[in-house]
Amino acid sequence: MDNANTLNPDEPDTLETSATTLKLLTAEALLSHEVHILASNSNAFHWHSLATLYTTEAQSAITEGQEEKAKSLSLFAQLLNIHFKPADRANVWGPMYQTGGRRSIIPSDIKGAQTDELLKTVEHIAHPAVRARMADVAWTNNKRNVVAANQAIAAYVECVTKVLNGELKEYSDETGDLVSICDHLVRAFQIARAISGKKLLPDPLQQALKDYYARAKERTAFVACRRSAELGCGYEVLDGVQVAAELEAVASADVGKPYPYAIQPLYEYAASLYRKAGNAEAERRCLLAAVDQMLAMRSQVSGAAAEATWVKDAILALRRIPNTGDKKAELEKELARLQVASTEQMAMHSIDLGIKGEWEATYEQFCQYDLVTGIRNFALVDHVPTEEELKQEARDQITNSPLLATMNIAYTDANGKVTAKAPGADPYGNHSEAWYDSSISRSEPLRRQVALGSAIEPARRALTTRFSIGEEHIAPIVDCSFLVPIYQKPVVTIGFTRLLQGDYISATYILIPQVEAMLRHILQARGFDPAKRRDDGTEEDKGLGGMFANFRTELQQTLTPTVVYYLEHLFDKDIGPGLRHQLAHGKIAAGGCFDSDVVYACWFLFHLVVRSVQQQMWDTVVGPAIAENEGTS
Repeated sequence: MDNANTLNPDEPDTLETSATTLKLLTAEALLSHEVHILASNSNAFHWHSLATLYTTEAQSAITEGQEEKAKSLSLFAQLLNIHFKPADRANVWGPMYQTGGRRSIIPSDIKGAQTDELLKTVEHIAHPAVRARMADVAWTNNKRNVVAANQAIAAYVECVTKVLNGELKEYSDETGDLVSICDHLVRAFQIARAISGKKLLPDPLQQALKDYYARAKERTAFVACRRSAELGCGYEVLDGVQVAAELEAVASADVGKPYPYAIQPLYEYAASLYRKAGNAEAERRCLLAAVDQMLAMRSQVSGAAAEATWVKDAILALRRIPNTGDKKAELEKELARLQVASTEQMAMHSIDLGIKGEWEATYEQFCQYDLVTGIRNFALVDHVPTEEELKQEARDQITNSPLLATMNIAYTDANGKVTAKAPGADPYGNHSEAWYDSSISRSEPLRRQVALGSAIEPARRALTTRFSIGEEHIAPIVDCSFLVPIYQKPVVTIGFTRLLQGDYISATYILIPQVEAMLRHILQARGFDPAKRRDDGTEEDKGLGGMFANFRTELQQTLTPTVVYYLEHLFDKDIGPGLRHQLAHGKIAAGGCFDSDVVYACWFLFHLVVRSVQQQMWDTVVGPAIAENEGTS
C-alpha cells in the first residue's frame, strides 16, 4: 500500500549500556591487605553482613589514602554482594542492583586473569562463607576447575556445620539461621552433582544434609524441614517413604501459634512422596490436610477479598481430589459470598487534578476556531504516548513506589471475581509483558482523565456551544478515511457525531464494535486474509486478539507501532480496560459510558480517522465540505 494510506511511523528510542572495567589485583596484593583474615572473628554468615564488613574497611582505607587496599577489600565486598539464587539453576548469580544501562558486579565480570588470582587466595581465607563465595565464583568462571569446586563444597559444608553447632549465627532464633543457611547446602549439592555426574556424592555433604534435616525436624522448622526434605529426596540421600511420614508428623505437631502458610507445603510434598510410593490413601489424607491449611489462612488475613483468594485456592486444590463434591459446593457458596462482600469493602477516593486553568485555556482557545479548524484540532488535542514512553514510565514507578512495583496484583470485576493476575517487577529489570501491562493499566487511566478534563472535554464543549454539529459535518471525514470500510461509514459517522454531541452512551455502543471491522478492512486492503480455517472446511474471521497476534507487523506498517500497541491496550488486553470484551459481554453499564477510559477510546478512534486523512485531501475536499454545511444543523 502506498504512503498515502499509512500513518506517520514513530522514531525508535535507543538504550545505551555501559560496562565496568576492573583493574587486575594479584593474589599477593590481595593477601598483603589481609582480605583473607578480615572476617575470621565474625560469627555472621549472611552475604550482606560479610559484604558490609569489607565495605566498611574499604571506606577506611580510602580515608587513609591506601588505594590498592581499598580496591582489594572492595573487590571482596562486591563479590560477596552478588545476588545469590541457587533455586534458579539457569542463572544462579545476578547483580545486586540494575538500573538503566548500569548494574553491579557478577562473576563473569572478573572471568580470566582476575579469577585465577582470586583462586590462589581461597585456601588462605579463614571464614568459611567468604571462602565458599570466592571458590564458587572461581568455579563458576571455569567449570573444569575441580579444585575450586571441591573447595566451595567443603566451605559450604563447614558453614552448615558451624550454624548447627552455634559457631555461626545471624538471628536470635535458630529457625531463622536454619532457613538462611539452606541455600548454602543447596548450592553445595548442585556443584557436587555437576562435577561427580552419577558417582556418589561426598560423604561429608550427605552427612551435613542429614544433620540439617534432623535439626529442622527437632526444631519444628517447617520451611527448613520441607526444603531439606526436597533436597534429600531429590538427590536420593533420604528415603522418600520415611520422609513422607516424618513430614506429616511435623506438619501435625502442636506448635502453639499456628503457621498454616508454611505447614501447607509440608502436606503437599508428603502427598507427592506418598503418590510415588503408591500409597493413595495417605496421599489423599495429606492433600485434604493441605486444603485445611489453605482454609486456615482465612483467619490470618484481613478483608473479604483476601479470604476469597484462599477459598478459591482450596477449591482448585479439591478438584485434584476425588469424591470431594460436597466440600467444593460448600466452598463455592462461601466464595460467592466473600466476593460480594469484597466489593462492599472497596472505597472510592477523589482527588483534585488541579486542571481548572487548563480547562479554561483550552475552552477559550477552541472558541476562536472556525468549525473546520476546530474539528481537526479536536482530533489532535492530545498526544498519544508511544509504547516505549509508557514502558519507561512504568520503570520509573519502580523508583517512585518500589514496594507497589514488586507486588503481585489481582484484578477483579464489579462482582469481586478475579479476572486477571499480574506479577511484580523483576529485580534485574527483565520485566514481563504482563508486568508492563499492569503498570500501564494503573497509570494510564489517570493520564487519560487529565487529558479528558484539560483538553478533550473543554474542546468539545467549546465547539458544541458555538456550532450545531451534525452528521453532515462528520461524513466528509469518514468518507475520505482509508481506515473505515465503506459499508461501515454511515455507522461510524453517526458514532463520531454522537461523540462530539456529548452522547457518550450512543458513541460507546456504536464506535467500540467498529475497531475489529477497521483492522480487518486494513488487512484485507493489504492483501491479507484475517480468517481461520477449521478442519471441517468452514472459516471464521479472527477476532481482535487473533489479528494482533498474527498480523501485528502488517498492522504496524499501516498504523505505526504506537497506534497498534495503544489499540491493543485499550480494546483487547486482559490487563487493561479490555473495552471490546467488556462491551461485547454487556459489562459496560450506562454510567460506564462516561468513564474516562471509554470516552478517551472513542476520541482515540476519531483521532485515528482524522489522522488517516491526508492534509491535501483535508484542504481540498473535507474542509470545504464541512464549511459548506456549517450552518445546516
